[in-house]
Amino acid sequence: MAGLIDDEEFAFFLAKKGTDASVPVQKPKGKEQAFTLDTRQFFSLQYMGRVTGMERNGTSLIEYIDRQKLLGIIAKQTSEQDAVQISLTRYGLKVTDVNEREVFHRIPLHCIRDVTYYLDERNKNIVVVGCTKTGQEVITYYVYVADNEATASSLCDGLRRAFQFLQAESMKLPS
Repeated sequence: MAGLIDDEEFAFFLAKKGTDASVPVQKPKGKEQAFTLDTRQFFSLQYMGRVTGMERNGTSLIEYIDRQKLLGIIAKQTSEQDAVQISLTRYGLKVTDVNEREVFHRIPLHCIRDVTYYLDERNKNIVVVGCTKTGQEVITYYVYVADNEATASSLCDGLRRAFQFLQAESMKLPS
């Protein structure tokens, strides 16, 4: 997320705003739902795996993911055991089991480089979240499959709105 002064300063700003344990949970209703500091959206997907590599875009990324499936690094098919719950907040993505008892991984918002959604050769809705740590060129791609197009596009749209909101908030920080 280009334009932020400093990740630690921004995180302090968000923490300073305060959090309330009784924050109402928001579920995505429409494409124009506003993202706020208290927004928490849930998405049900299936985890296919993760791979690392150099930055890729568009067709190059899709071909890379397909090659990883053929090599068996990423699952070709998923089952009920691969079901995950993804929670989107101002801090990033938290991936848990469907009952939210076990956290599989967290992806801080400032580490997310891009999110891609496409239909694969089996007409599965694939969502790829690319992330990296500051100063690294290697990107980790987390690959998920959504049950339908609405879920996949809603996750992508939620991330877009989160970035827009947080970028606007960062502009309010004192210089």
